[in-house]
Amino acid sequence: MIRRDFMRRFLVSAVGGIAIPFSTTARPVPKRMVSVHGPNWERVRSEYALSDSILNFHNAGLNPTPRRISKRLSELTAQANEVPALSQFRQMPRMVVEVREKMASFLGCKPTELSFQVNTTQALETILLGMDLPEHAEILTSDQDYPSILNTLDLLQRRKNIKVVKVSLPTPTSDDEALIESFRAAITPQTRVLLFSHIININGQILPAKKLCDLAKEHGILSVVDGAHAVGQLPVNLSQIGCDCYATSFHKWVGAPVGNGGMYIREDLIPDIWPNWGAPVGQEHSIEKFEHSGTHPLPIRIALEDALDFHLGIGTENKRSRLLELNKWWIDEVKKLPKVYFNSPLEESHRSSIINVGITGWSPDKLSTYLRKEWKVFTSISMHPQAKGIRVSPNVYTSRQDVETLILGIKQAHQSAPE
Repeated sequence: MIRRDFMRRFLVSAVGGIAIPFSTTARPVPKRMVSVHGPNWERVRSEYALSDSILNFHNAGLNPTPRRISKRLSELTAQANEVPALSQFRQMPRMVVEVREKMASFLGCKPTELSFQVNTTQALETILLGMDLPEHAEILTSDQDYPSILNTLDLLQRRKNIKVVKVSLPTPTSDDEALIESFRAAITPQTRVLLFSHIININGQILPAKKLCDLAKEHGILSVVDGAHAVGQLPVNLSQIGCDCYATSFHKWVGAPVGNGGMYIREDLIPDIWPNWGAPVGQEHSIEKFEHSGTHPLPIRIALEDALDFHLGIGTENKRSRLLELNKWWIDEVKKLPKVYFNSPLEESHRSSIINVGITGWSPDKLSTYLRKEWKVFTSISMHPQAKGIRVSPNVYTSRQDVETLILGIKQAHQSAPE
């Protein structure tokens, strides 16, 4: 295998007898952000280009990319533009091979089981639409799954004679058995697929992924996991989870450039899933058959490696601890207010960075608008029947002062809430 140092210092390709250098810039060396005393959160914050006018508490939608990653992407894009066809079709694909190997190691799977996709939605659609399901087969999921995926399942019902069964999970909860039983009770002889979110997007509820995959195995059905919010927030080892398929977005909690998604398919299952695009004969057993979607920007894929380095420089466990701490600060303050309610589990074992909160008398959209206009706090909203509220999701760059502003905004909104 061509090693990284060689490729970045002396990568040349012969075109028409002329050697053209690919002048890559050395990848930035991460600053030391973690000491024996733990991460230096002020230094981490300095790595981001933050708005002066908005406090971003909507990181669940999309994480910002650290400055050095944005710079790296710009450099790669400029270099690729010098001789586009040469870099895109001959040089950069070899660099992507190493990125795939590194991401597979991070996720606890084989490189031959990991496909790069644009995002979680594309990855899950590839899996679900590529399955050869018999007539009257059932796909079991929950009504708290991501709307785009529920739309995909609806499309499957209309295109094929199958049935989608949606259970209503008892969230928020810290009772794993209650969550598992909700799915178990809905399994029938026709069930072929169990689809669930590792972290539910509307309220940040963490589901017991390994136990649910074990449940699927017990009944001989496939487990498909939506891990959009888990990778980067939680330690994720796909071999240990034991799922059949897993989809994620590295541009969420790993902080990679937008357009970096990942799709894991257990190696022996790859031949059973059709690609959504035409693939050459002979690739039936190859994960690469899912990547023939035409020309796409490889600098984004290569910068993913730099984003992973940055993430690992902090550490997944350190990041999780920080996100829990940030949310604890404001939760402990506002949960005392009588009109404040939570649609998220408050136990640390089952809560993520996404907290769904509301104030009686305030609609989610009006509360979110109030916080943005009056306090410059940007949040998102959920109108799900079981989780009507605003979604608050800080990030590693969020400061104590940012959290204090959020607390003041919620307290003021509570004070002015209608009786």
